[in-house]
Amino acid sequence: MFSVAIVEDNTTMRNLLEEVLKEDSEIHRVLSFDSAEAFIRSLSDFLPNLVLMDIGLPGMSGVEAIKQTKPKYPDIQYLVFTLHDSHEHVFDALRAGATGYLLKGTEKDKILQSIHLVRNGGSPMSSSIARKMVEMMRPKNVLPDILSPREQEIISGLKDGLSYQQIAEKHQISVHTVRTHIRSIYEKFQVHSRTEVLNKIFKSF
Repeated sequence: MFSVAIVEDNTTMRNLLEEVLKEDSEIHRVLSFDSAEAFIRSLSDFLPNLVLMDIGLPGMSGVEAIKQTKPKYPDIQYLVFTLHDSHEHVFDALRAGATGYLLKGTEKDKILQSIHLVRNGGSPMSSSIARKMVEMMRPKNVLPDILSPREQEIISGLKDGLSYQQIAEKHQISVHTVRTHIRSIYEKFQVHSRTEVLNKIFKSF
């Protein structure tokens, strides 16, 4: 018997996923939970073959839930199903032990195909997530060590022509935080503009 757990705090989305999964004759049992904590408590009674896991949950995050349970129950496969598509979220989820990564809005047929792909040893990902993974693997300009990891991300955003607002949204931080990091970068390189700092960094290193 193949069983699936759904961990999703949005009631409407959770009910829709239940309906989709119950349409598949090869999925014999579906249980759903509105929090990572409730899911973890259930594991003493119910060990699913696969978990469709949101990561933006109230309380414990989905990533933390995967981290805590994967070592104890290595046979459970995790397929992330979320709105979050940043490099950090993707990398953290996969590093925690997720097998695949789907974005909400994925068609129901694709969700079912992905579940069976995981069951058969595959690692499904939404196309935009797969592109992000390719980008992460590409060689990048080496930025100066004096920049923090976050400053390096912001410099890369500036280089790509992103606005402060777009950088903030991409990394899920406030515009104020972006401005604070940029002031720090300007101070480190003794410059006063985007053009100056990009020229100084990418022409000198």
